[in-house]
Amino acid sequence: EPVDYPSASPLVYEIANADGEVEGWMLGTIHALPDGVSWRNRVVDAVVSDADLLWVEVAELNNQTEIALTFGEMAGTEGLGPLSDRVSDELRDPLEQMIARSDFPAGDFADTESWAAAIMLARVDAVGKPSNGVDRALILEFAQREVRGFETAAGQLGVFDQLAEDDQTELLEGTVREWIAGRDVPGKLVRSWLAGDLAALETAASTGIMADPELY
Repeated sequence: EPVDYPSASPLVYEIANADGEVEGWMLGTIHALPDGVSWRNRVVDAVVSDADLLWVEVAELNNQTEIALTFGEMAGTEGLGPLSDRVSDELRDPLEQMIARSDFPAGDFADTESWAAAIMLARVDAVGKPSNGVDRALILEFAQREVRGFETAAGQLGVFDQLAEDDQTELLEGTVREWIAGRDVPGKLVRSWLAGDLAALETAASTGIMADPELY
């Protein structure tokens, strides 16, 4: 049964200087969308057309081969043992369910650091595909214009890689809890983003894993 998504109305902010002259715009993006979901509207089209350059979170996002190699270099440590042994007892069964529903056999995580396993498992049952991510689409659209990144993939993954083990465990457990909660309202974040629901997005950015100061 097809899902009914709201009309495209993502949040777009105008950035003006002290004299009221428009210097640019800020468009909140989402990293994954289902096939066939339209996120463009008249305002977004105008902003994308007028902008001279694009700032994104990670500029080399479309180079997935390089990012995968970087991730692989950071993610592994031999002898860590089963992933289910690294979470609290009440989360072991749902974690094993996540692993079973993923494309990664349970044994693959024995030598995978907890932060990396959390990132890999965060896509289980997720609504949308990263290949449909808005940031990727914009990078392609700005191919003939300048594109800059606030971070690099290596720098961003390095932040996770440097987390203390306790914080990595919090990240992994939080990922499991969010999967459990997400089964009740699949696609909630996608719908909130498409509708420009500021309250819902602010809640998502301040609850769950994001409520932990160290992880935030």
